[in-house]
Amino acid sequence: MISSAPLRELMQSLQPAVSPAALEAARRLRYRDFLIVVLIAKDDGKFRDNWVYIQDADVKVGRHSEFQVVVA
Repeated sequence: MISSAPLRELMQSLQPAVSPAALEAARRLRYRDFLIVVLIAKDDGKFRDNWVYIQDADVKVGRHSEFQVVVA
């Protein structure tokens, strides 16, 4: 089976049902939000890495990613 449902919800919907311990473990899972903002710009070669990890505890972000798309 392939599912894109969050594990918390998927575990509750499985048949046959999973064990109560597995349900409890799934219930305790925590998720991070994921947001994509698209900005289309000319490539001037300034960004050599495609992600940057943010190490400041005061900033609620884990990583900035830059996706590059090549159009033929």
